[in-house]
Amino acid sequence: MKMRHKAESQGDFSYFAAMTSIPNLKHTIHLALICFLYGIGLLQAQPADDRIDRLLQPPNTYVIYQTATPMVIDGKPDEPVWENVAWTADFVDIEGDIKPRPLHNTRVKMLWDEQFLYIYAQLEEPDVWATLNQHDAIIFHDNDFEVFIKNAAYKNPYYEIEINALGTVFDLFMPTTYRVGGSALTTWDLKGLQKAVYVSGTRNDPGDTDQFWAVEMAIPFSGVSHFGQQQVPSGEDVWRINFSRVQWQHELVNGEYQRKQGPNGRPLPENNWVWSPQGVVDMHYPERWGYIRFDDRTPDLSRPVTFEIPDQETVKQRAWLVFYLQRAYRQQHGSYTADPEALRRLYPRWSEVFGASTLQLTAGGDWFVAKVHAAEDNLCFSINQQGDIQPSTPDK
Repeated sequence: MKMRHKAESQGDFSYFAAMTSIPNLKHTIHLALICFLYGIGLLQAQPADDRIDRLLQPPNTYVIYQTATPMVIDGKPDEPVWENVAWTADFVDIEGDIKPRPLHNTRVKMLWDEQFLYIYAQLEEPDVWATLNQHDAIIFHDNDFEVFIKNAAYKNPYYEIEINALGTVFDLFMPTTYRVGGSALTTWDLKGLQKAVYVSGTRNDPGDTDQFWAVEMAIPFSGVSHFGQQQVPSGEDVWRINFSRVQWQHELVNGEYQRKQGPNGRPLPENNWVWSPQGVVDMHYPERWGYIRFDDRTPDLSRPVTFEIPDQETVKQRAWLVFYLQRAYRQQHGSYTADPEALRRLYPRWSEVFGASTLQLTAGGDWFVAKVHAAEDNLCFSINQQGDIQPSTPDK
């Protein structure tokens, strides 16, 4: 449950900790601490249109090819099939190119078969350390690697997996996002998850310089199914996924690693490095995650590793623009608006993004429904105040 993110002061960028399903007092204390340290912090205000522009940048894409090779999950890409699998783009800062490049490189490979999604991640790191060894501990208090995944065919539910260099896992299920009042189900466990960590160097030894640590996972499709619906993909299916690397500054205390403390005695802010930039310091914007397309052919480095985002996703992006602007409008005026012109005035580049698409808008004080119709593609999507987005038909 990632409640560490700072809150912004304007628009749709407030991120305050929400009540969650907390299994024990330890997690309750963690939640209170995290809310205090991060939930009330404010990022420096930036022009709203610039921030929205970052939320509208096209996410990264990646084609996942299928394997018939039996995979051994040991943290090492020993199977020859991995040699034919392309890396993702290198990770960048969570906000994108407005922030410096990460200090250490991170990249990922992916494969799939009829049972599992396979992930191999390599995290360059001169000082590999980890302290947490209890399942469902707040793993991002260590340096960690995180997976966020959802089937694009479903509106809201998604899954999060965090793992540190000891191989300790924190997994959770999100029925919907925190920003619309969602609660993390932290008692949920990903049944059948296979995972392993390999360290090129020595873990928790400050006396040497390490090279990297690596994570290998086999995520069972049966484990990321919900409401009794199996989610095994077929060739050409498109899902959403993103990866995050949390990296803390560290210091040695009595010869042991710990997060570096600031003058106030609290840990210094962490770095958040991701595959596909979110545009905001919050991983819980699933519409900002990268796209993965499943391909039933075997891996071949001569084949494309990226693909063009489908036209329907461009129309959805316009619907998300309405969602962001409605939340900004409500923060300023106390209610949503049924006037499209009121939203256009909030975003000077409206015409550039919306093009010839039309917007039909209905709203009450605490609800709205927007329909975005792209006549040129004969596509229409509706979105509401909960961020529920689905195919629709324009009103007559």
